[in-house]
Amino acid sequence: MGRVVKHFLSQSGAHLSFERRVTAVYRRGASWEVHGAGGSEMFDAVVLTMPAPQILQLQGDVVQSEAPSVRGHRVRSEVTA
Repeated sequence: MGRVVKHFLSQSGAHLSFERRVTAVYRRGASWEVHGAGGSEMFDAVVLTMPAPQILQLQGDVVQSEAPSVRGHRVRSEVTA
């Protein structure tokens, strides 16, 4: 996880879980149900920091729920020195 993300999450007062293998993320009303090796837990919000190809492999609703918000947006890669 990048330093910027770590900074904002640490300032948020949120309960953070690291180094957990997530297999599925489901939308349950206003909450998210996250499944992993140790079972499932409910959360108010979920921040996924793994690479996009790994997010696309997740089972559940996370990819479908966010698809409309990114559909039609163009992405440009850029490197500056």
